[in-house]
Amino acid sequence: MDTLSVLTFAEPKVLIVGIANEHSIIHECARPFRELGAELSATCLNNKAKAYVEPHVRESQPDLYAE
Repeated sequence: MDTLSVLTFAEPKVLIVGIANEHSIIHECARPFRELGAELSATCLNNKAKAYVEPHVRESQPDLYAE
């Protein structure tokens, strides 16, 4: 049984921290949570990094914040 298939969320919110660049594993981490209906938020290093990261995280549709 898939571990994530037994998870349920009362208030489905997930925070993904520390996205460094387009090679970060956000897609693999975020996809199962998105499929379960979670609202995603993510952080990256700073506004300079945000410019590089933002186009690559659109698929996962998180709110993206620069630290």
